Amino acid sequence: MKATIEFQLPDEQVEFESAANGSKAIKSLYDFDMWLLAQKQHEGKESLTINHLHRILRETMEDNGFHFEKMFDGLW
Repeated sequence: MKATIEFQLPDEQVEFESAANGSKAIKSLYDFDMWLLAQKQHEGKESLTINHLHRILRETMEDNGFHFEKMFDGLW
């Protein structure tokens, strides 16, 4: 089976980037979920701050090659 998706660039650049990088985003979420699970299994980790969680999420995404800033640069 084949599927062809067409985008009108540059008008649909965000949509193109979303389609092209979707697997990186999913992998990042999976890795973050696994990290959270590991933290849950250790006592005293319930009080992780929002800032710490945000930093870990961003690091996980960058490790997987997914960057919000590059994807949405200049849109908002």
